[in-house]
Amino acid sequence: NGVCDLTGRINLVNGATGILFYEDVAKLITRYGNIRSEGNTLYISFNGTSIGQSAMSIDGKKYVNTDSTSAGYDLDENDNFNDLSLLVTSGNDVGVTTNSAGKSVPNVVWEIVENDASAYAEFADQYSPVLHFKQKGVAVKNKILTVRVTLTNTSGETRVAEKVVGLWNRIPEVGDYAWTDGQFDNTNDTSKQLAGVVVRKTEVEVDGNTVYDLDILSAADTSFQTSSVQDGGGYESSWGIYPMATQTEGLTDAKTGAEYNDEVLEAVRQAVQNWTKPSDVSYNNESAYKTDVFDTPLTNMGGTEYILKDAAAVTAAGGGIAMQDESNVENNGYATYAQNYMNNFQTKEENAVLMSYADLVLKATLQVLSISQSDYEELRAQGHCTSEGIPLTTQGLHDIADMIVERVATEYGVTKPSRYRQLLFMAARRCNVWCPADISGSLVDESKLHESYRRGKWMLPSSGLLARVFNFMANSRAVYNTNGAPSSDYANENVALEAQLPLFANAIARGRQVPISSGSTHWSSTEYNRNIARYVNFSNGVAHNSSKYGSYVVRPVAAFRFVP
Repeated sequence: NGVCDLTGRINLVNGATGILFYEDVAKLITRYGNIRSEGNTLYISFNGTSIGQSAMSIDGKKYVNTDSTSAGYDLDENDNFNDLSLLVTSGNDVGVTTNSAGKSVPNVVWEIVENDASAYAEFADQYSPVLHFKQKGVAVKNKILTVRVTLTNTSGETRVAEKVVGLWNRIPEVGDYAWTDGQFDNTNDTSKQLAGVVVRKTEVEVDGNTVYDLDILSAADTSFQTSSVQDGGGYESSWGIYPMATQTEGLTDAKTGAEYNDEVLEAVRQAVQNWTKPSDVSYNNESAYKTDVFDTPLTNMGGTEYILKDAAAVTAAGGGIAMQDESNVENNGYATYAQNYMNNFQTKEENAVLMSYADLVLKATLQVLSISQSDYEELRAQGHCTSEGIPLTTQGLHDIADMIVERVATEYGVTKPSRYRQLLFMAARRCNVWCPADISGSLVDESKLHESYRRGKWMLPSSGLLARVFNFMANSRAVYNTNGAPSSDYANENVALEAQLPLFANAIARGRQVPISSGSTHWSSTEYNRNIARYVNFSNGVAHNSSKYGSYVVRPVAAFRFVP
């Protein structure tokens, strides 16, 4: 088949180049037999290292979709599930045995722990991780099994790993962990990379079928490399364009007639006359932007409230609104608010409108500053931006923003050229170009991210969704302060707090795995007016507003439809 067979003797010396990992040894044994035997056609002398019990785990999906009518069906044409594998993080000492066909294989045995599982699934070859299904779909709905793998090393010692596997496609619940492979569960699998946690779920009927709209809070804030041009204020997480009083400050809203005195803003004003709402977005946008570029097409929402624990906390504080309402079962125990900004869950719509407007603003900015494709060709070639200079990655956003600031610093007599980063609508755009691969220490292969978690899919949460996120954070804390706001400390596990409502079960564990700062102000995607945008202060629960140039926390969310 065009593959060469090796014969003879290979001696690997100690050192980095002489290391064989478990995966290498297993593959070599599978192909060439007992490579440690000098009588074998291929003998390899290498340094063997012990595999510790904690170094072994079973990799693969937690839930197997056995519904052949589903788009996410996981079995092949022979009703086999091929996603399981043994993951060994250190060591390579695995023994050799002979399978039923007389072939030498790694001494790694796969089995199902439950005795009654053979009625619906089995490992046809105990030395292979291929799980064969005898029954599937409705016949195995809500069934679970425990997969066990036992590795025997060259000294006859065994190492064991187990994994619980569900034989259906789990429907996510509020509070579920969401992993980057698109699966969900109510217990965390530390061998997988977290995308975030489910903070909202809405049941929808489509063509007679039940589907679910999900909102996922990301596992981390967006991170951003310090910009090279600071001049006292970087504006790396500013919400949008804020008007200044004089041209020396930059971005002044002073006009001569209908035209802005600021050359960049005038170019933007002319460009946005051609803005149209994305055709696939249902949203009642405003039109003040045509004469006032500081006011985006977003619907303005005003008002201020303190979000407190429950009705009792509101009474004690003499005001505010409650997060929780046990009687509101249809809303998963969340209170329903009269305020439009607290019930604003138009995250997808607001981000679609804002980003399409921001793209037009950015293209006009690049053009008037004479920043062309030749200036960012290297970025474009590496996939960090489009041919029009629209950032596609966090690195691309950082570098395009710095190009604008450096050009303004060189050619415009303004005191703070970094203020022109506001023209990129940094808060929303940082979410747009982010993905879980940006999380510090993440080992996720970006090409294998579930499509719902890729760059371009993450958004700044709307004001109502951000209030839900605060609710989640608050219920992961130890106690509430006397003013009804959450403390900054986590409680111990299994305290009474966790049993308040089913919604908040294990909230503390979620809070630790998907940590949220309790002392920070977070931007939402919702605009208050031309000068200010909405936020939630996570130290006291105030839902209010601030000037668009403010540097606040940017925490992305993903919103998509889950089809069972």
